[in-house]
Amino acid sequence: MDPKRVSSILHLGDFYFTWEKPDKAIETYKKATEADSKNVLGRARIAEVDLNQNKYDQASGVIEEILKINPKSNEGNLLKGRLLLAKREYNEAITILGISKRKPEISSRALFLGSRPPGE
Repeated sequence: MDPKRVSSILHLGDFYFTWEKPDKAIETYKKATEADSKNVLGRARIAEVDLNQNKYDQASGVIEEILKINPKSNEGNLLKGRLLLAKREYNEAITILGISKRKPEISSRALFLGSRPPGE
């Protein structure tokens, strides 16, 4: 599929995410992953939605998919670190995030979104 089309689908998902429509956002991000089976960004955004909803088991599964596609994925490692922080597994999170911090191409979007404490 045309990369511009996948990008447009991701932007539509971002719109839904921004307007707090997580179900529509996930549905849209899944379309991007179906259009391109190696698409890490669509999966990363699904994991972001899951993390923001404290759905840690679902997020974990998606993050593992990302890391299966690309074990060195900055997005995947950053999301795994966020998940571990949310679960209060600090030592492992420090190790994972230490890997990501050394890589200059971490997206500003991923850094901006951050992790919400459980219960918020």
